[in-house]
Amino acid sequence: MWRKINKKLHKISASIAAIFVGIIFAFSPLTLSVLPAYASSSYLTDYDSTDIMDDLADVVDATEYPENENGLPEIIVMQEYLYSEKIFYADYYGLYIYIYNPNEKPLSTRNCSISMAISYKADGTPNDFSNKKMTFLDKTENSRFYKFKIAGTEILKTAKGYAALHDGKRRYDFADITLLYEDGTTLDTASLNRRFSKTYYFTGYAQGVSDESSVVSTLKSESEALETIVLNVKHANYRTGDVVDFVQDEINTVYFSVDEKYFAEYGSLQKIKSEWYEYKTKPIFVTSDSGAYADLYDYIGKSIGTVDNDLPWRVLWEESLKTHAVNGYAYYNYSFGKNYNGAMGKISNTTFKQY
Repeated sequence: MWRKINKKLHKISASIAAIFVGIIFAFSPLTLSVLPAYASSSYLTDYDSTDIMDDLADVVDATEYPENENGLPEIIVMQEYLYSEKIFYADYYGLYIYIYNPNEKPLSTRNCSISMAISYKADGTPNDFSNKKMTFLDKTENSRFYKFKIAGTEILKTAKGYAALHDGKRRYDFADITLLYEDGTTLDTASLNRRFSKTYYFTGYAQGVSDESSVVSTLKSESEALETIVLNVKHANYRTGDVVDFVQDEINTVYFSVDEKYFAEYGSLQKIKSEWYEYKTKPIFVTSDSGAYADLYDYIGKSIGTVDNDLPWRVLWEESLKTHAVNGYAYYNYSFGKNYNGAMGKISNTTFKQY
C-alpha cells in the first residue's frame, strides 16, 4: 500500500557546531602581523577586489606554506579592516579571513560559514555564538590560498560593545567553520575546528581612521586558542499516526553525549546552542513492502517520469480537483490518479493502488 506523505521535514544539521564552554587554553598570545589597511578614498572601495597574493605579500612568506596533499585548511591571517569610532567608516568595516589550503584540492566557494561570538559576559568571555556567512573574494590558481570576507552591522556592534568595556580592545572568537570541497566531499570537522577555533584581539587603528593613527597605523593584533567540544550527533525522528488530507508531520531531533571529563573539569554545562532548518519537500512515498523498497531503492533521486517496461513498479498517488459551477450550487470533486512510469488517468475512488 502506497501513501502520499507531503510532510514538513525538520532538517537538523548533521552536526551541532559545538558546545561552547567558554574556556580558553592557557597558551601565550601570539602577536600577528596585520595587513596594511589604509583609509584613502580609493582603498575604501577597492579592498574586496585586491589580489590575494598582493594582500599577503608583506605578512606571509609563501615558502613557509608548501603543498601538502595530506594537509587540511587553516587560517593564516585574520584581518580587521577599517574599524573606527567614526561613523563614516562603518560601511567599509569587515573581517577578512585568509585560508591556507595545503592539499590544493579546490574548496567550494558557496555556503561557507563560520561560527563566531555575538555577545560577551561581564568577565569578557563569550556568551553566545552565531553562524556568519563567509563571502568568497579571491583565490590563487593552484587553490592553495583563499580570501573570504565576513561583514555585518551585528559584528561591528559587538566589537564596539566589547571595546567600550575593555579600553578599546576588540575581541573576535571563532569556534567552528563550514567548508566543503568543490567536488562535494566533506572535510574532517573535528580537525578543522582544532585549526579554526581561535580568539583574536585587535588594538589601535588603521592609518587615517582615528586621530592617533592620522600619520601611521597603530593597528596590532594577537591570538590564542579557543577550546571547543565537537560532538558526535545522532539523528532521530518521529511520525505522528494521523494522516490528514495526505499530509503527515514528522518531528526530527538529535541526541548526543558529553564526556564526563568535561563536567569533572568545568563543573557544569551551562548552554547548548544549535540551528535547525525546516523545509517543505516534494511528494514523498512511504511503503512497508520490503520488496517494493528494494526494487525502487536504486531509483531514489532519479527521474522515472517516462514509461520503462523493465521497471516492475509504478508509483501512484491521488490528486483532488474541487470545482463549483457558475451558479454556485453545483459541486464536483474529481480524483485523478497520477504516477511515475505510467500515463495519467482518472480513477473512481480514493484508494491508493500498488502495481
